[in-house]
Amino acid sequence: MALSLWPLLLLLLLLSFAVTLAPTGPQSLGPGLSFLKSLLSTLHQASQGSLSRSQFSTFLANISSSFEPGRMGEGPVGEPPPLQPPALRLHDFLVTLRGSPDWEPMLGLLGDLLALLGQEQTPRDFLVHQAGVLGGLVEVLLGALVPGGPPTPTRPPCTRNGPSDCVLAADWLPSLLLLLEGTRWQALVQVQPSVDPTNATGLDGREAAPHFLQGLLGLLTPTGELGSEEALWGGLLRTVGVPLYAAFQEGLLRVTHSLQDEVFSILGQPEPDANGQCQGVLFLTLSVLGNLQQLLLWGVRHNLSWDVQALGFLSGSPPPPPALLHCLSAGVPLPRAPQPSAHISPRQRRAITVEALWAGGAEAQGMLGRALLLSSLPDNCSFWDAFRPEGRRSVLRTIGEYLEQEEEQPTPPGLEPTVNPSSGISKMELLACFSPLLWDLLQREKSVWALQILVQAYLHMPPENLQQLVLSAEREAAQGFLTLMLQGKLQVPPSEEQALGRLTALLLQRYPRLTSQLFIDLSPLIPFLAVSDLMRFPPSLLVNDSVLAAIRDYSPGMRPEQKEALAKRLLAPELFGEVPAWPQELLWAVLPLLPHLPLESFLQLSPHQIQALEDSWPAAGLGPGHARHVLRSLVNQSVQDGEEQVRRLGPLACFLSPEELQSLVPLSDPMGPVERGLLECAANGTLSPEGRVAYELLGVLRSSGGAVLSPQELQVWAPLFPQLGLRFLQELSEPQLRAMLPVLQGASVTPAQAVLLLGRLLPRHDLSLEELCSLHLLLPGLSPQTLQAIPRRVLVGACSCLAPELSRLSACQTAALLQTFRVKDGVKNMGTTGAGPAVCVPGQQPVPTTWPDCLLPLLPLKLLQLDSLALLANRRHYRELPWSEQQAQFLWKKMQVPTNLTLRNLQALGTLAGGMSCEFLQQINSMVDFLEVVHMIYQLPTRVRGSLRACIWAELQRRMAMPEPEWTTLGPELNGLDSKLLLDLPIQLMDRLSNESIMLVVELVQRAPEQLLALTPLHQAALAERALQNLAPKETPLSGEVLETLGPLVGFLGIESTRQIPLQILLSHLSQLQGFCLGETFATELGWLLLQESVLGKPELWSQDEVEQAGRLVFTLSTEAISLIPREALGPETLERLLEKQQSWEQSRVGQLCRGPQLAAKKAALVAGVVRPAAEDLPEPVPNCADVRGTFPAAWSATQIAEMELSDFEDCLTLFAGDPGLGPEELRAAMGKAKQLWGPPRRFRPEQILQLGRLLIGLGDRELQELILVDWGVLSTLGQIDGWSSTQLRVVVSSFLRQSGRHVSHLDFIHLTALGYTLCGLRPEELQHISSWEFSQAALFLGTLHLQCSEEQLEVLAHLLVLPGGFGPISNWGPEIFTEIGTIAAGIPDLALSALLQGQIQGLTPLAISVIPPPKFAVVFSPTQLSSLTSAQAVAVTPEQMAFLSPEQRRAVAWAQHEGKESPEQQGRSTAWGLQDWSRPSWSLVLTISFLGHLL
Repeated sequence: MALSLWPLLLLLLLLSFAVTLAPTGPQSLGPGLSFLKSLLSTLHQASQGSLSRSQFSTFLANISSSFEPGRMGEGPVGEPPPLQPPALRLHDFLVTLRGSPDWEPMLGLLGDLLALLGQEQTPRDFLVHQAGVLGGLVEVLLGALVPGGPPTPTRPPCTRNGPSDCVLAADWLPSLLLLLEGTRWQALVQVQPSVDPTNATGLDGREAAPHFLQGLLGLLTPTGELGSEEALWGGLLRTVGVPLYAAFQEGLLRVTHSLQDEVFSILGQPEPDANGQCQGVLFLTLSVLGNLQQLLLWGVRHNLSWDVQALGFLSGSPPPPPALLHCLSAGVPLPRAPQPSAHISPRQRRAITVEALWAGGAEAQGMLGRALLLSSLPDNCSFWDAFRPEGRRSVLRTIGEYLEQEEEQPTPPGLEPTVNPSSGISKMELLACFSPLLWDLLQREKSVWALQILVQAYLHMPPENLQQLVLSAEREAAQGFLTLMLQGKLQVPPSEEQALGRLTALLLQRYPRLTSQLFIDLSPLIPFLAVSDLMRFPPSLLVNDSVLAAIRDYSPGMRPEQKEALAKRLLAPELFGEVPAWPQELLWAVLPLLPHLPLESFLQLSPHQIQALEDSWPAAGLGPGHARHVLRSLVNQSVQDGEEQVRRLGPLACFLSPEELQSLVPLSDPMGPVERGLLECAANGTLSPEGRVAYELLGVLRSSGGAVLSPQELQVWAPLFPQLGLRFLQELSEPQLRAMLPVLQGASVTPAQAVLLLGRLLPRHDLSLEELCSLHLLLPGLSPQTLQAIPRRVLVGACSCLAPELSRLSACQTAALLQTFRVKDGVKNMGTTGAGPAVCVPGQQPVPTTWPDCLLPLLPLKLLQLDSLALLANRRHYRELPWSEQQAQFLWKKMQVPTNLTLRNLQALGTLAGGMSCEFLQQINSMVDFLEVVHMIYQLPTRVRGSLRACIWAELQRRMAMPEPEWTTLGPELNGLDSKLLLDLPIQLMDRLSNESIMLVVELVQRAPEQLLALTPLHQAALAERALQNLAPKETPLSGEVLETLGPLVGFLGIESTRQIPLQILLSHLSQLQGFCLGETFATELGWLLLQESVLGKPELWSQDEVEQAGRLVFTLSTEAISLIPREALGPETLERLLEKQQSWEQSRVGQLCRGPQLAAKKAALVAGVVRPAAEDLPEPVPNCADVRGTFPAAWSATQIAEMELSDFEDCLTLFAGDPGLGPEELRAAMGKAKQLWGPPRRFRPEQILQLGRLLIGLGDRELQELILVDWGVLSTLGQIDGWSSTQLRVVVSSFLRQSGRHVSHLDFIHLTALGYTLCGLRPEELQHISSWEFSQAALFLGTLHLQCSEEQLEVLAHLLVLPGGFGPISNWGPEIFTEIGTIAAGIPDLALSALLQGQIQGLTPLAISVIPPPKFAVVFSPTQLSSLTSAQAVAVTPEQMAFLSPEQRRAVAWAQHEGKESPEQQGRSTAWGLQDWSRPSWSLVLTISFLGHLL
């Protein structure tokens, strides 16, 4: 039994640390002394069988008695008979040391101890000689506790006078313990009476403390302090503290891991599977009790710092001794930890002073607390049933802090990732397996803080995992959590509102019936629900007054599509009947929904119904069509109270026509109430700044003169600022102009105005950083003069405030800005030797440039080459910059990324990882690793480049065809793959996606339609048809819900699918369709459907109502159909609003990305009734500026423009200059008016030239020569214009060279960029003299233009890039160089193009593909090369190029366009290019789809 008591004794000694660490002695004790003293003074609080402090003293007395034969057999009075000396002799102990490396140190220790006891040696000398051996001996005794023994030592062996950080072999300890088995030693640790050690008497109760204790006190006490208790403990701590603490930590870690394994084998641990389903525990059968224990175990296993005292484990009444301790006391060994997870190497251990050891006390307490918590988890006792509130609060607090830390992980230094994948998996385990338990705790404790953090974690979960979590929880638990969310009044940022709606919708699915009361309770979260989720509520709820009241209360936060969906439900005949019969009470109750009724239904409201809500309409938020219908019933132009009528109309006055305004209240006061109200309409976008009402307002301001307005009064006119032109601005004072700047938006200043304002407002001396930042909106007005006035240090400091405006700079302004930083102390940084005599001194080394961060993404590769080493030395600083495709590829090569780079290190590269090569992807062996890297790429904020995308899917196809794909290794961490990746799937794989996956893509498209528009038309159509297949059976009519769910995908349905839309459903969704990008097929079919009798009918029978219902969808009609619309239906007001709506759409983000057809002919047909005479014998009408604004400049002929009044033309000059539809004759007519206005071209100022824009094409050759072009700002204005004749191109470039006195060889980066399109005015022999170094920089900007150069000119330009100052031989070019040079690649010689490899070909930009001359295109590219085009490149192939291709080449292009899926006309034929056929039905595709199932 004695053998088992040794580890038990030491275990209890260590566990005493965890009971309390608060000092109990005098407050004068130092922290280190108190710590050690408390270790012994609190042993009585441990569980039964542990030693008290006096018992430990008695234990020491027992030891001393072994060496004092004369004192054996005595004991205190009144105690049990004195103990007999153990049958252990010194000789026996020495025998156990025979042959041990510890023989000499232990013998030396014994000798010095005898010398100390015989007072032949001072305590200080003893300590000096034996400190190391004493520490090693303590560590050996502690090692007897630890299962598995101590780790292999790396410290030196202990010797006399040796280092204190040493180790004993301890090979004698097993023999000693066996020897003790045969003795009565165990009796010495029986319970002895409590005695105060400081007043300890002898064993007979009368004598002084044993000589050994006095000697020990003298040994550890500094001179002069004998008898001091504090000195005793302090000396003991200093002597054995270092090895004791280290051994204690090592041992405790191993014990804790052993306990973890033991408890885990008892309790088990639930874990989510690959689908996010929690396995290993059934919540329906397992009580919350079990869940709580498993949660605590999970926390210990994942290093959560549970507050053990708050949980009740360190309270005054701890739970009974754990079963594992009983095992120890019975002699049953603990299970060994197979590999201790932590080992504190002595070489890494810091020197522990008294204070440092005390500092580790909290850590020790935490470690011991975890051990005690673990040992208590398997006990199913009443303690768990009575788990107190403080414990619940502590669990929620710890979980909340953990989740909060996961959300806000700091970026570790070096190549550490910003996100820890394993950490994310742990969080997923917690949420997937313990959410119902956490919900239960929240129900009891009502912690809003913890609720907010938990909901935040749910919002960041992948949708599929969140769905699995909610649907696997008990119904009552899910309902209770939704109630908590409603009570918590959660606040989320706008970016997370949709995720909150998704969570709410999932919880709603756990309700068997959606009632009116539930809708009312849920109303705060209604604005976040998707339309499809909102429609799950029955239509009948709208008859409930409380429901309608809730809608009214929360309608300001609801999205338009939600209101549209609810409004359409009002039209169900069984609810309220026909619209004309709706009573006033109902109209008022549903007022927030009325503006969202389909226009054809809203138009049924009678004047009486409209007038009944007269006071409510102004704030209702009506759109143009609805507002015009209301105005027709409210406005009475025959009465005299016009001003009062306009005042009552409020925002509705924005929809009055100029004629109506003139009749009701003529505009005259620039600060009048009506005028200010209309300006507010312009500010919120209701009133177009280019429209006729805005023109009336501008007339008021011009007639009164801007000088009469104070700077503050002038601010309200900011929305019309671009329409004020240049002359009016010149009349304003500097204070007035400065007052305008804070209220202007970026697009509210034209480039010409920016040049004028920056020139006036920029200080010429002592420009400060604050002054420059205050002018940031005017950065597009940068000119040579203003740039020269800005000190470079100020420019560097202003980088952050100027960054948002950099995208608005012209190419030449960007080049000039970069050139500013290449000049150091008047010397240009000119690159490498051999760049050309004009720019390089032989032997000169490039000088590294310090670039501001905001300019780095704008650098041409040639400049990036110079400074790449400096950049990569600080890559962590640049990993968040929006690098271009070619920059990222270039830097990736420069980094020489090793093939064994981990995912963590890849993530640490940030946006630089977007330059990853295909070769790097291909060498990743594990399928899991490959997919994780793909996931990471799609998570980057930068777009996945086409060649990398093609590589990803080709590599996936290759891996799917391997004999043994690694399906078994796919884990739950792959559940987070972004839906952007699914959206980007090749067409062939998209066909096989699961329904759930498709719905994730549909949701993404609803949320971010611009991502859909980045796909090719073929891809868009395939996705739309696949989504429809998921939502409705084939050849069945499509419901309104299906159309609403499809959202933007509707615009890409094919003919057959479009014809499945019931005409009445189509009519009620016209307003929704107006916001979508419509593919050519759908638009054509929609145009035909609109003319059906049950929709809008024949065009010749249309009235104003039909035109307003059609809106901009009128352009889906054929040109012939549009021309049949009666002139009466297209009045000035209707026509203006229709064209305004189309222009607004074209200028929107989605409209700019939409590849719609050219509408010039259809627009001309629409306005023909206004711009053409009513009869053939009548003269053409002469437009004024209002007429031009009500239509568009290109609608009018050259004759009509020439006959305009000069003032009208000046007022509309900005519109004329910005219309790309003006033909050559119209441009000449408009330019003639401009010369009347400003005089001959030689007198044009730079800002005037900039304002004229495309109108400059209307100048004659001689007039072009008169323009002053020495300013690169003026030159770049002409260089940006596409449409010059070949003669004009020659005139412009010749004039510039003559005026500037430059030779072609002296053209630098700035001027080459400034020439732009006009570069083609140089002859081939002149182009040869351009510096290859300078041109290789300008290629970045010139390559984005469709240059009108001849083949010979393009070949010369391309040849410049292979010269020494350029990029070298084409065969050595990487894909990044082809991307960089853009359309200039069209000039690469035939032989070189035909020799390009797949990676090089995929570097060509789609625009470069399209501009290669068709005959050349057919000659240089083989079918194999054409089949390697990315889908975006293949779609860029023009019909003219296709016409020159052979049948085999055409099939190759079609194969690439369809991403490996044969087009319908190709099916049945096999591919002949030696590539894998993605359309081949094989088991590899089955595996592919199986893989996708794993992902989702």
